[in-house]
Amino acid sequence: MTTIFQGSQGLGVSRLSLPFLVGTLFTSNRNRATVIGYLVYTIGGWGFAMLYFLFFAVIGMATLLAAALPLLPYAHPCMASEHDGPRTGYILEPPGFFGLN
Repeated sequence: MTTIFQGSQGLGVSRLSLPFLVGTLFTSNRNRATVIGYLVYTIGGWGFAMLYFLFFAVIGMATLLAAALPLLPYAHPCMASEHDGPRTGYILEPPGFFGLN
């Protein structure tokens, strides 16, 4: 999301900057707001990632495999994706949500 916002700013499509907006919560100085905003925005992103990891660690599903499973049908030649229709011949079922299939 940040990449899209920064890209749209660079192309002149939008002036919205979430880090700047966050920084203005702490100071009215525009230059300092940008720096403080990026720091708070980055630390907040790390915090969200840690909470996300802890949630899956608590429920016992914190594995790298869970993050890669949606890509498996595109790498395995004999596995159907969620969007494939019926086929003739032998084909594996897609893994599904968290590999529950």
